Amino acid sequence: MRDTHTLLRIVLLAACLTGVGIGRAQPPGPAPAALPQFGQIEERCGAGVAPRGPDFAASGLILTAFSRDALWVVDLDRGSRYPLPETRPCGQTCRPSPDRRWLLYVSPETATYWMMRADGTGRTPAFPYYVSELDWWDAEHWLAWPTAGLPGIYPIGTPATEATPVRLNAFEVYSVQPGGYHGLRIAADEEGRPLLELTNLQDGESLALTEVRPGFGAADWSPDGTRLVYTGAGAHDESAGLNGAELFLVDLAGEPEPARLTDLAAAYGAVYIRGKNARHAVSWSLDGRYLAFWVLEATDLDLAADPGPATIHILDTQTGLTVLYCGLTASPGGLTLPELVWSPDGRYLAFGLDEAGDGRPPILYALDTVTGDFTEVTEGMYAANGTYDPVMWAAR
Repeated sequence: MRDTHTLLRIVLLAACLTGVGIGRAQPPGPAPAALPQFGQIEERCGAGVAPRGPDFAASGLILTAFSRDALWVVDLDRGSRYPLPETRPCGQTCRPSPDRRWLLYVSPETATYWMMRADGTGRTPAFPYYVSELDWWDAEHWLAWPTAGLPGIYPIGTPATEATPVRLNAFEVYSVQPGGYHGLRIAADEEGRPLLELTNLQDGESLALTEVRPGFGAADWSPDGTRLVYTGAGAHDESAGLNGAELFLVDLAGEPEPARLTDLAAAYGAVYIRGKNARHAVSWSLDGRYLAFWVLEATDLDLAADPGPATIHILDTQTGLTVLYCGLTASPGGLTLPELVWSPDGRYLAFGLDEAGDGRPPILYALDTVTGDFTEVTEGMYAANGTYDPVMWAAR
């Protein structure tokens, strides 16, 4: 919830410059989760990639960017797109509501947080004064990070100047559990290596999750906040000379003990999950069942190394089955891959790609997760934050 880019860039740069974790095997992570299809990977190639036609059944509104001066709406039902006035392309400063009907954004005129419907209507100030960060704590409360002091939980609909917020003991966390009282922070172990820790904001007790270094330490809360997924080191790949990434889960509704969700090393050897990005390694479906993520070969810890093509995978957290979608691959530049944004009905994923050398503008794609078909929705996307990221997919 609090912007982690600067903090994690410093941590990862220090890890690279000092050689932390490079060239040495990591200890094994938590035990596999008790899932009936743990580690199984199924290919779903579909019919490949095709332009949008009359059979494309996805509907709703996709918010993304086609220029540097505005956020845009792609109206799938009407086959049109249009810019939203008084907005700017956004990354972490844009926060979809839990039901994906509202968008929290920063007004370029006032530099304060506002909210609007996905089509740009219903605009209203979300918070009356400047805060360094604002997000949905749950559907009825804001989580506000002041410029100084402790973060607070405010009821939505009550003027903040009249509300008595619930203050949280931040314990140096940079992200707070939606609807809960856990947070994430980065601390140093006895040897000075950065660690991702899960911290109880009520008593300060912390659980070390994984070492933070290139490719490991990204974490994402489930939509309801009851679970946390993070990337950590899997088995050591002797041929590559390094550990690949795996997904690990912490169930916060019970005893918060991590369990491994994937066994990608068994199928591929060492891989990265989404690359070396510290933010949003995975994308949760709105019902909290599925995890979508990019997988690419981990050939070298050098940030400039060519990782090879990346493919979309989806993990069923109830069964453990992972589906590989092989109809389209991405060629990441500098290990940078776009966000995967779920449709409201949980069937489609939206994302943008600019394939070097194809002579075409960057394209907004939609993946039908049932058939494995990829559709070219529209072209001309703008890389507002270095990648071609949709912001939200909402129902009309």
